[in-house]
Formats: sequence, structure tokens, C-alpha cells
Amino acid sequence: MISMQRAKPGFVSEVLWYSVIGPALSLLPPKWRNVRFSHRLGRWESVTFISAVGEAFLGFNLFLAWFKLQWPAYVAWISVYMVCDGVWRAMAARFEGSRGTLALMFFDESYRSLTREIWTRKHPEYEDLVTLDDQRADWQLKIEASREKKGWESGRLLMYRERYFRLESVMHADSTRPFVYVLRALPAGVPSHNVIKYPPVFASLDPATNEK
Repeated sequence: MISMQRAKPGFVSEVLWYSVIGPALSLLPPKWRNVRFSHRLGRWESVTFISAVGEAFLGFNLFLAWFKLQWPAYVAWISVYMVCDGVWRAMAARFEGSRGTLALMFFDESYRSLTREIWTRKHPEYEDLVTLDDQRADWQLKIEASREKKGWESGRLLMYRERYFRLESVMHADSTRPFVYVLRALPAGVPSHNVIKYPPVFASLDPATNEK
């Protein structure tokens, strides 16, 4: 009885994650999501695919209702958007990674492009500074960059020098390299097209690591 009672909250959490919480949050752009426990319940790609299929299904039925009941024209546009958005998000989740709804992604990308352009004009660009330290317990790889790296969200896998790491957090520092990416080493990686391949040829190593 005790073991069953302890297992029940985990089961309920997974059901809520895959049926309600995850699909709803997957509509947001990846950088808007701040759910630290999500990696324990499931992958963003899975809930995004569920959300996308549900969105396309609802959009298709809404279009049929508009056609039969002669609803206003804007309902047809909404239904077409839902179908197209759902298909795009489902394909992205299958082959690229989790993506938010097109409208929010467009707004997020436009805002970030504008702020990035203003910021880059005021700050010079430097090579990345890489610190590899297997003796640390909190992280084993730290990459400090002078420019924000597109698509580097928490939870993404990265391959560096034939080793796999998980991106744990993105911090901001008051320095010439304000974008700090902290990663944990993984015992083994999962070969996937979603893995970020970080080329060390474009980075300079921290001398404290005693690497050449």
C-alpha cells in the first residue's frame, strides 16, 4: 500500500503533464518556458507533438463547422491557421525540436532580432571562452560567449570533443562575454539531429583548464 501511494503522485503528474500542462506550455516559444521539472516528466518534443496534432484536429473540425453552419469568414481564417500551425509544429517536433505557435514565435523572433541588433552595435564580438572541468560537481563545461547562441535552451544536448553534455542553464554576466552557458557531462549521448555540435575550432580554451 505504501509503495502504491508513493507511485501515484508521479503517475498523476505525468498524466497532467502530457494531457494539459505540457501541451499548453508548448505553445510558448522555447525561451519563454521556465519549467525546471519538465525534464523529469517527459520531453518537450513529445508534448509539442501532442499539442500540435490536437491543434490541427481542432482547426480541421472548426473549418468543417464553418463550412456547414456558414459562420463568419474570420472563423475560416482561424481554422486554417490552426491546421497550418499544428502541422508545422508537429513536423518541427519530429525532425527539429519543440517549437511554439507561429504567432508567438514571430513576435518573439522580431523582438529578439531588434534588441539583438541594438545590442551588437554597442558591444564588440570576441571568441568563445570554454572551461572544461571534470572535477566540479555542479557543472563540467562552461561556455562564455559575447553573442547569444540561437537555439541554446536549457535541456538541449551538446557534443563537444566527442563528449555529450546537457545544457543546464543560461546565465548573464557583466563582462565582455555576458552569455554564460553551463552544462553537465553525460555518461553517454543519444545520437540525434537535435544535438548541438559545438566546434572547438571557434573557441579559445581557458588556460586554467591546462588544455591545449
